[in-house]
Amino acid sequence: MKGNLSDLVIMSDVDGTLLHWAKNGGKTPARNIEALERFTSKGGRFAIATGRALLTARPVAEVLPVNFPCVILNGGAVYDFQSNEYLHKLYLPDGAQRYVKEILKAFPQCGGVFVDENYYYDVDGVTRNEYLRLYPNNLLMPVGFDELKGPFLKALIVLPPERMKPVYEYVSQASFNGVRFVLSDRHMLEMLPDGSSKGDALERITRLTGVKRENMVAIGDFYNDIEMIEYAGLGVTMSDAPEDIRNIAQMIVCPCADGALADLVERLESRCD
Repeated sequence: MKGNLSDLVIMSDVDGTLLHWAKNGGKTPARNIEALERFTSKGGRFAIATGRALLTARPVAEVLPVNFPCVILNGGAVYDFQSNEYLHKLYLPDGAQRYVKEILKAFPQCGGVFVDENYYYDVDGVTRNEYLRLYPNNLLMPVGFDELKGPFLKALIVLPPERMKPVYEYVSQASFNGVRFVLSDRHMLEMLPDGSSKGDALERITRLTGVKRENMVAIGDFYNDIEMIEYAGLGVTMSDAPEDIRNIAQMIVCPCADGALADLVERLESRCD
């Protein structure tokens, strides 16, 4: 990838790419911020592409030099933090609550969370301790299924990593119309509306903004990032990402906790004028 930095857009996953809860306490390494500020000062554009809803994505965007429409909810929505408006969003179908009930009945050790524009709703109480251990800053509201109002943008199945394979196999074989399932980390299986992936959202952003696909640089670390990494002109992951994610990426940078975004920016600087 050659040319000017001002031609490029870096689209970055958040958890596991920009910041690491276990090693950095939920903060991005300082060298990432320094490198991104240098990149944007030279005309480059930067955005986040996260599974987080707006409520929990905003605090991340506010401390970074975000200057381009962002992907939230794993592609379920495109949000512009500069104009504070949704540019696109998709909702789960009416049957989504029934689908989650069925999954939790089959796997009672799992927990369920529904997500709308503002809040995360814990529908069974099983989720609370495990989810808050993973994401201590998230606001998780306990509700019953009969209290859910909707519409919802996605749902989460929170589960022990050792149960991931049978649960994923179960949802892959079930007839759940209008939704798709994706692994977003070792503890999380997400139910999204059909047509929502980070890759779908990135394609929509290229149409909205006129930025060429080949000028998109996408970096991520897990299975919910695959479509984005494949769609971008330059797909990037970290050396500590799963092997099958590394196999599809065109560039491998240092681990998240060491400043993966700074590593990426430095490599782009060396390639571009």
